[in-house]
Parts: sequence; C-alpha cells; structure tokens
Amino acid sequence: MLPWLLELSDLPTAWWELPNKNVFPDADIETRCFELAPRLTRMKLKLDTNFMTNFPCHQITDLTIASSTALQFATKCPNLIYLVMTEPRLEGSFWRPLESPSRTVVTARQLCTSPYLLEYLTAPNLAALRVVGDAESKLEWFTSFIFRSAPSLHTLDLQKVAFQSSADLLALLALLPTLHSLLVDLDRPHLITNMVLTRLTITPLSAIPLILPSLTSLTITGSYLFSNAALLIMLESRLDPPLQRVELWLTQRTFSDAELERVRALKGKAEWFALRCLDANKKFMRMV
Repeated sequence: MLPWLLELSDLPTAWWELPNKNVFPDADIETRCFELAPRLTRMKLKLDTNFMTNFPCHQITDLTIASSTALQFATKCPNLIYLVMTEPRLEGSFWRPLESPSRTVVTARQLCTSPYLLEYLTAPNLAALRVVGDAESKLEWFTSFIFRSAPSLHTLDLQKVAFQSSADLLALLALLPTLHSLLVDLDRPHLITNMVLTRLTITPLSAIPLILPSLTSLTITGSYLFSNAALLIMLESRLDPPLQRVELWLTQRTFSDAELERVRALKGKAEWFALRCLDANKKFMRMV
C-alpha cells in the first residue's frame, strides 16, 4: 500500500515523485496511484518509466523529467501543458542520444530546459520557452529545434545561456518573428552590443532588417557592452507603441541627468517601465 498517497485525494493537484521503478515494485502502481489520488495532474519522474504501460497519461498537465526514458513518457501525455527537463548532476547523466528527435513529439505549450536538451525533442505547440544554462551553448541546438518544431513562440527567456557571440543571439532572434516577450540574463557582456540594439530599433526606410517586430515586453538583466545612447534610441523607437513593458536591471552602469530625463519620458509612455542600476555586487545604486 501507499498510505502517504491517501492524503493526496483531497487535493486538486499534487506532485508524485517517482525516483526509480525499484522503489515501487508492484506492477499495478500506476493504477493504484490514481485510485488514491484521482485528481493528480503534476508529476516528477527521474529514471525509468518503461514499466508504466497502463498509466492514464491524459490526466497529466505538468511534468518534470530527468532522463530520456522519462521523455518517452512525456510523448504519451496528450494534454501536457508545462514540461521541465532537468539534468540530475549529482546522480550522473540519464540522458542518452536519441535516434530521431523528430519522433519525440510533446504537446507542451511551456518548456523549461537546458540548452543541449533541446536536441532531444520536438514541440510544435510551444508558446513559451525558458532555457537555463551555465556552459557553452551551441546555436545549432536552438536553430535545429526551431526548424524542427516550427512553433509560434510567444515568450523566450534566456538565463545564463553562453552563446559564442552576439551574432549567435541575433541569428536566433531572427527566427522568432512571432515573439512578444523577451527576457535575457546572459551574464556575458559581449552578447548584447550596439549592433544587437540597432537590429531591434525601428527605423523608417532602414536597410537593416528589423528583428522581433511583434515585441511588446522586454527584460534585460546584467552587464553588457552596449551604450546608453543605443539603448535609449532603441527604446524610443519601440515605445510609440507596440512595446508596453520594459524592465532593465543593469550592472555597473550610470546615466547622465540628460539621459535620465529621456528615461522618465519613456516611463510615461509604457504600461510598465523600470530601470534599476546596480553596482558590481548587484546592490542598488539608482532606480527609476
């Protein structure tokens, strides 16, 4: 019996963490789980799921996985909305190369993953993508995923993604014309430059192709090489509409009084506008 699961029957949703099939040797674990927690919709799977042959996958909407075998389970969940793919570093890697990621199709609309795990799946319904990395990130991991999935991506959140150059970032953003919300905290100064901001600037009759034409929300966090002038020109071109929300957390950067006046003018045009300047220790120096 699983007496601790009895408490879950009173909850609208619950987490069921399955670390290893050997923990629950009973063949009918998946059936009894839903008898005891009939409204279970959220799960966390770490290792092998091959034994879960009769699991009512249609009930799962929120899934966290940590292995390629668990990803196969995710493909069987037709109502999956939110998928998290993690790397269990302390336990070693349980991700193995797949023969064809185009066959590993998930219905998730929201995905959180490491950069290299993008090579493991196809997600045609994806609307929001959050990528968290702390090592070198290859552009082809992103581009092959985008070409293979062809999603109408609405939100992109890049956290500590270490592209080799700003050209890689531009190449990725150029593939996402439907993007409405962009959040970046790349932790590498050379990845957002004046050239990146120029490509984001709306300029009439410009010969330079505009990227992210549908952008309505922008969050930039970190220390970067772009100038204040390039940043303000880009924001001024975007805030007459469609850009509605701007949040800037800029490290080791100061603005002149004249530049701050332009910032205050921008703040009056947006639904939400926040500029926070931080010192090297990421403590507040100024907030507008």
